[in-house]
Amino acid sequence: MSKYSSNLAGRVAIVTGGAQGIGAACVEALVAEGVYVGIVDINPDTLDSLAARLNQQKRDCVIAIHADVSNPSDIESAVEAVAQKWSRLDILVNNAAIFGGWKLKDIPLDGWHKVIDVNLTSTMLFSKFAYPHMAKNRVGSIINITSIASEMGDAGSAVYASTKGAIQSLTRTLAVELAPDNIRVNAVMPHAIKTPLMLNLGSYEEVEEMWKPRLPLSRLGRPECVAAVVALLAGDNADFVTGATYAVNGGITSQLNPTAPK
Repeated sequence: MSKYSSNLAGRVAIVTGGAQGIGAACVEALVAEGVYVGIVDINPDTLDSLAARLNQQKRDCVIAIHADVSNPSDIESAVEAVAQKWSRLDILVNNAAIFGGWKLKDIPLDGWHKVIDVNLTSTMLFSKFAYPHMAKNRVGSIINITSIASEMGDAGSAVYASTKGAIQSLTRTLAVELAPDNIRVNAVMPHAIKTPLMLNLGSYEEVEEMWKPRLPLSRLGRPECVAAVVALLAGDNADFVTGATYAVNGGITSQLNPTAPK
């Protein structure tokens, strides 16, 4: 075995929002490394379809968990279901998120709380419930999916940006707090990734043309690009990496004055 192998085979993961887009790519990347995965999602159709396809390729490599991540009892049940199924839990990918594009004057209080519950509170609760299982074996990797909204402002994204900025702070804090139990906590910050959500703005070709001026690489990224970084952070080759945020965003956060799309 190469010294550069991931050593992930036989480990167990949870991926939230794992039925499509970046989440599904993370599931597939981890399964390819020999990880058993609990896929958590609120959409039963895409969830069951992905789980069926992966289990057909490799028997019992994933389980589908239909859950609302804004519900604390659903979160606790999901974690326990995975830990009981495979008698351990080593990796947590907190990917589930919703947007909520209101400007300040229009932010509804119930909408504010919903976005915070789905994006931020679920990240904290999944980490809280996963922690004892990881600490038991003294091995764990928590990977939080954030956004360039955590570092760059844009009108109408106050609620979403607040949650993503808080997740980056939570990442750094938990990295320090959980280090004595050999649990690493990192973040991945994607942007301009080809996901189904992007199709709300037009075709991939139309969005790519619109965003080219602000992306140094002048093209959209693939979900697999994000998943590759997640898989790296999950494995032993990154066992001295914690409290870090990895940008997978075509270089947009490296620019002093990115040009806004017209």
